[in-house]
Amino acid sequence: MSDQSNECISCRRMGADFECEVCNEFVCKKCVQKLSGETFLYLDKIPENMGHTHYCGACFDREVGPQLEIYEEVLSRAQEVFVFFKTQKKEIPLIKKTREIMVVEGKPDRDETILCLAFMSAQKGFNALIDVEVLSKKVGNHAYQKHEWRGTGVAAEIDAMKLDRQDKQNAIYR
Repeated sequence: MSDQSNECISCRRMGADFECEVCNEFVCKKCVQKLSGETFLYLDKIPENMGHTHYCGACFDREVGPQLEIYEEVLSRAQEVFVFFKTQKKEIPLIKKTREIMVVEGKPDRDETILCLAFMSAQKGFNALIDVEVLSKKVGNHAYQKHEWRGTGVAAEIDAMKLDRQDKQNAIYR
């Protein structure tokens, strides 16, 4: 490279501290786009181009930006997913369900395990999660112990309006 190898590709300042991990161009501290390891936390497998930590603005907009928008949209749908546990006796207005049992392992808490299952369901285009079972086990090394959570569930499509009517009707008769 030339004498200007430490020149930021975005603002042309000298002394750029970071290197874009996609195009290998130098980027200064003000222009670098950073991703933490938890940005795509609920994806099973993070695509190679989104597994880096430092990006220039152009590579971020081209590689990560559209995928980040899709991820956030699916995450917002996952937060609206209906969750029905195995122990629930309530009738579910089921439209369709998958045959595949989804499994999540090694999560640090119960809520994150359920949200990860809901994310997987929303990613497949379903609005519910049925037959959910969440279990924990103690994992430790000598004096320090923690819980690891494991969850299973089946993605399903339910009639949300019918479920709402059932809830309102049950509330009247309580």
